[in-house]
Amino acid sequence: MSMTSPSRPAIDSLGALRALLDMRTPVRAIVWQGRPAYGKLRMPLRTHERVLLGLTPLIRRWLAPGSAFTPRRYESDVPVEVQRLRAMQAQGWNVPRVLAAEEKVFVTEDVGPTLVALLSSEEDADVRTAWLLEAARELAAFHTAGQWHGAAQARNVVRTADGRLGRIDFETALDERLPLPLLQAFDAALFFTSIARTRDAGALPGIARAYVSGAPAEARLALQRGLPLLRRLAHSRLLRRLAPKEIERMRILASLNLA
Repeated sequence: MSMTSPSRPAIDSLGALRALLDMRTPVRAIVWQGRPAYGKLRMPLRTHERVLLGLTPLIRRWLAPGSAFTPRRYESDVPVEVQRLRAMQAQGWNVPRVLAAEEKVFVTEDVGPTLVALLSSEEDADVRTAWLLEAARELAAFHTAGQWHGAAQARNVVRTADGRLGRIDFETALDERLPLPLLQAFDAALFFTSIARTRDAGALPGIARAYVSGAPAEARLALQRGLPLLRRLAHSRLLRRLAPKEIERMRILASLNLA
């Protein structure tokens, strides 16, 4: 049986991939030279990302005063995600391999279903909670090992064929501007708020505790320091207009007890 379909076309060159992708469809499930994969277009910064970058000096001053910080520098002619994935693959982390890349587009392997897909097809609430607790503990262990994701929402956590949790979507370059504890706190915030918008929102306090109990001390401190700032930012009229989704995330996170 063929793997190709209208939703997963067969692509055999980066030129054909460039023709397939555009700003409205920057990511596409494809069959790359006979194997399931994803093609991605290098995207400019979105509005909420520009807002976040503009806030980084304030965030550093409030949440990580005195934290050691050496900005990472990325090559300008290679997508950030390609550089990060290759580095993490070399270190043995469970992330997709880069199959092909150029300046504007690249291809990664399809490593398995996302946590969101698994949760949506599982009717047993106890099983879903167990998976979310596992993901929270895995994120804490990932951070304890000195790593950060940048897009740690449940939709970017995957279950690979060997049964392990893995991670996808590493396009963020916030380590150019923020120290590691803040990057890790941002990961945790994204993970928590992605759960808060699902039918498993009631399990969120326990999931947050599972992360906090195993997370690095500096990441926990950054989260705790961030609550008052989040409450202030959540009332910003400018942010409400420019980044309404970020405002909602701030409100959800500010309501958690992360002590």
